[in-house]
Amino acid sequence: MLLRPYQRLAVEMLRERVKDRPLLCMATGSGKTPVLAEVVRLAHEKGRSTLLLVDRRELVEQAADKKMKGDERKSFMSSCLKG
Repeated sequence: MLLRPYQRLAVEMLRERVKDRPLLCMATGSGKTPVLAEVVRLAHEKGRSTLLLVDRRELVEQAADKKMKGDERKSFMSSCLKG
């Protein structure tokens, strides 16, 4: 996946501080999903598990359909609660 320079920097910073439980904050449309997909890919290359929590079904679909294909070890789970 081809990342923009600021996205590559975000990946590097997240990986450097992973033990500190970093929080990724980026503007709408800046490419958070590709950044997280790359972090997941790199973690899986090292045999590590990942968990990505999102608050909307559309974000699960976006990650599954467009950005995180090709890794057979991944799985997606979604819950929709109606109040």
